[in-house]
Amino acid sequence: MGYHLDIAAPVNPASFATSFLIQEEQEKEMNRMGALDPVLMQPCRVVRAIGELDLMTAPAFAADLRGPGDANPLPWLVVDLSEVSFMDCSALGELCAVRDRNEKRGGWTRVVYTHPSIELLFRAARLNALFPRYISVHEAQCGRAYMAPL
Repeated sequence: MGYHLDIAAPVNPASFATSFLIQEEQEKEMNRMGALDPVLMQPCRVVRAIGELDLMTAPAFAADLRGPGDANPLPWLVVDLSEVSFMDCSALGELCAVRDRNEKRGGWTRVVYTHPSIELLFRAARLNALFPRYISVHEAQCGRAYMAPL
């Protein structure tokens, strides 16, 4: 199995605003029921990888993280690795580079992962403090890291 990019969006703030309003209404309803704290999310890009991230697939993954062409993508990035079945250290360098680039521009890079081996990789590389675990894209957009170990 190889790498597959699922989405790299929303880049268009107008389309994000529409989906944000719908999500905001859903969150307001959940908040009325006591299920959620009110949270203001920023528009961000989402890169979702599926399959394996290794030496063969790392260049395509790196290109997707950097964004399309010479464009200056939003400095807020969620990297969704929840459907990655295997990951070696090949992808870590680009994750660190995009994180540094986004932070210099006032943004952030947040990583969604649920597979225990990915958490072990971040720990072994001593990057778990730089890339805390988020359990969903929504939680990452809201900045709510999941602190319990896998």
